[in-house]
Amino acid sequence: MSVALLLITHEQIAHSLLTTAHNILSRPVDNAIAIEVPMDAPPETIRAQASRQLSTLEIDSGLLILTDLIGSTPYNVATQIKADQKEAIVISGLNLPMLLKLANYRELPLTELADKAVLGGQSGIDKHEQ
Repeated sequence: MSVALLLITHEQIAHSLLTTAHNILSRPVDNAIAIEVPMDAPPETIRAQASRQLSTLEIDSGLLILTDLIGSTPYNVATQIKADQKEAIVISGLNLPMLLKLANYRELPLTELADKAVLGGQSGIDKHEQ
C-alpha cells in the first residue's frame, strides 16, 4: 500500500486540488483525504474531524500531511496529528505541482516521497519575464 496523504487546508483548497489532480491524471489520488478548515473553526474540532477521517486511510506505510500555510490553523492541527502518529511528516506550501508529483511516486517510502513532494512543489514555481 502507498503512503497515506492527508490534505489540511483553508476552505476551498484541499478538495479542489484533489479534484484537479484527479482530472489531470484521469485517475483518483488513492489513499488520500482532504479536510478544509473554516476561518472560525476551533482547532480542537478540526483535529477531532481529522482523527475520525484518518481511520479511512491505510497508514501502515506512513502518513504525509500537507498544509497550505505554515503557522496557520491547518498547519497547527497537522503538527498535532503528526505527534500522535508513528510515522508521519508535515509539509507546508501545498500546491498542485507538489500533489501531482506525489500522485506519480506513491510507491516511494515516506521520507523519499516527502523529499519528492518538496522538490515537485518548488520546481512548479517559476518567474517568467517578457
